[in-house]
Amino acid sequence: MNDILTIDALINDLAKYGNRVAIEDGTKKLTFSELLAKVASRAAYLLQKGLSSDDRLGIALRDDSDMMLMLLAAGYAGIPVVPINWRLSPSAQVELAERFGIKIIIGVRPT
Repeated sequence: MNDILTIDALINDLAKYGNRVAIEDGTKKLTFSELLAKVASRAAYLLQKGLSSDDRLGIALRDDSDMMLMLLAAGYAGIPVVPINWRLSPSAQVELAERFGIKIIIGVRPT
Protein backbone atom coordinates (compact mmCIF):
# COMPACT_ATOMS: atom_id res chain seq x y z
CA MET A 1 0.00 0.00 0.00
CA ASN A 2 1.29 3.43 -0.93
CA ASP A 3 1.21 5.67 2.17
CA ILE A 4 0.49 9.28 1.26
CA LEU A 5 -0.60 12.04 3.59
CA THR A 6 -3.78 13.95 2.78
CA ILE A 7 -1.89 17.23 2.45
CA ASP A 8 0.59 15.58 0.06
CA ALA A 9 -2.34 14.37 -2.04
CA LEU A 10 -3.76 17.91 -2.08
CA ILE A 11 -0.46 19.36 -3.29
CA ASN A 12 -0.19 16.67 -5.96
CA ASP A 13 -3.76 17.39 -7.11
CA LEU A 14 -3.01 21.10 -7.27
CA ALA A 15 -0.62 20.49 -10.16
CA LYS A 16 -3.33 18.61 -12.04
CA TYR A 17 -6.48 20.48 -11.06
CA GLY A 18 -5.35 23.96 -9.93
CA ASN A 19 -8.33 25.94 -11.27
CA ARG A 20 -10.96 23.25 -10.77
CA VAL A 21 -13.34 23.41 -7.82
CA ALA A 22 -12.00 21.47 -4.83
CA ILE A 23 -14.64 22.42 -2.24
CA GLU A 24 -18.21 23.53 -2.68
CA ASP A 25 -20.07 24.35 0.52
CA GLY A 26 -23.31 26.22 -0.03
CA THR A 27 -22.32 29.46 -1.73
CA LYS A 28 -18.60 28.95 -1.02
CA LYS A 29 -16.45 27.53 -3.79
CA LEU A 30 -12.70 27.07 -3.63
CA THR A 31 -10.42 25.89 -6.39
CA PHE A 32 -7.50 23.63 -5.54
CA SER A 33 -5.17 26.65 -5.80
CA GLU A 34 -7.34 28.72 -3.46
CA LEU A 35 -7.71 25.79 -1.08
CA LEU A 36 -3.97 25.32 -0.76
CA ALA A 37 -3.44 29.05 -0.19
CA LYS A 38 -6.05 29.09 2.59
CA VAL A 39 -4.63 25.91 4.15
CA ALA A 40 -1.11 27.36 4.14
CA SER A 41 -2.36 30.65 5.63
CA ARG A 42 -4.23 28.89 8.44
CA ALA A 43 -1.26 26.62 9.10
CA ALA A 44 0.94 29.70 9.47
CA TYR A 45 -1.62 31.18 11.88
CA LEU A 46 -1.52 28.02 14.03
CA LEU A 47 2.28 28.09 14.10
CA GLN A 48 2.26 31.81 14.99
CA LYS A 49 0.02 30.94 17.95
CA GLY A 50 2.85 28.76 19.22
CA LEU A 51 1.49 25.33 18.29
CA SER A 52 3.90 22.59 17.27
CA SER A 53 3.87 18.86 16.60
CA ASP A 54 4.23 18.32 20.36
CA ASP A 55 0.92 20.08 21.05
CA ARG A 56 -2.71 19.17 20.47
CA LEU A 57 -5.23 21.38 18.69
CA GLY A 58 -8.89 21.03 19.58
CA ILE A 59 -11.28 21.60 16.70
CA ALA A 60 -14.90 22.28 17.66
CA LEU A 61 -16.34 23.35 14.32
CA ARG A 62 -19.47 22.39 12.44
CA ASP A 63 -19.14 19.81 9.65
CA ASP A 64 -18.46 22.29 6.86
CA SER A 65 -15.67 23.71 4.74
CA ASP A 66 -14.23 25.70 7.67
CA MET A 67 -13.67 22.48 9.61
CA MET A 68 -12.10 20.83 6.56
CA LEU A 69 -9.75 23.79 6.07
CA MET A 70 -8.68 23.73 9.72
CA LEU A 71 -8.10 19.95 9.66
CA LEU A 72 -5.97 20.30 6.53
CA ALA A 73 -4.11 23.30 8.01
CA ALA A 74 -3.26 21.35 11.15
CA GLY A 75 -2.01 18.47 8.99
CA TYR A 76 0.00 20.89 6.85
CA ALA A 77 1.63 22.28 10.02
CA GLY A 78 2.13 18.81 11.53
CA ILE A 79 -0.11 19.53 14.52
CA PRO A 80 -2.18 16.67 15.99
CA VAL A 81 -5.93 17.31 16.19
CA VAL A 82 -8.50 16.33 18.81
CA PRO A 83 -12.02 16.65 17.36
CA ILE A 84 -14.53 18.15 19.80
CA ASN A 85 -18.31 18.21 19.46
CA TRP A 86 -19.06 21.89 18.76
CA ARG A 87 -22.38 21.58 20.61
CA LEU A 88 -20.63 21.06 23.96
CA SER A 89 -20.75 23.90 26.45
CA PRO A 90 -17.60 25.99 26.86
CA SER A 91 -17.00 24.44 30.29
CA ALA A 92 -17.26 20.91 28.82
CA GLN A 93 -14.80 21.89 26.08
CA VAL A 94 -12.36 23.23 28.69
CA GLU A 95 -12.70 19.98 30.64
CA LEU A 96 -11.81 18.01 27.50
CA ALA A 97 -8.88 20.33 26.82
CA GLU A 98 -7.52 19.66 30.30
CA ARG A 99 -8.11 15.91 30.05
CA PHE A 100 -6.44 15.52 26.64
CA GLY A 101 -3.75 18.18 26.92
CA ILE A 102 -5.24 20.43 24.24
CA LYS A 103 -3.32 23.71 23.99
CA ILE A 104 -5.82 25.67 21.88
CA ILE A 105 -9.42 25.09 20.81
CA ILE A 106 -10.65 26.56 17.52
CA GLY A 107 -14.42 26.52 17.45
CA VAL A 108 -17.83 28.08 17.36
CA ARG A 109 -20.05 28.94 20.26
CA PRO A 110 -22.79 26.36 20.80
CA THR A 111 -26.26 27.56 19.82
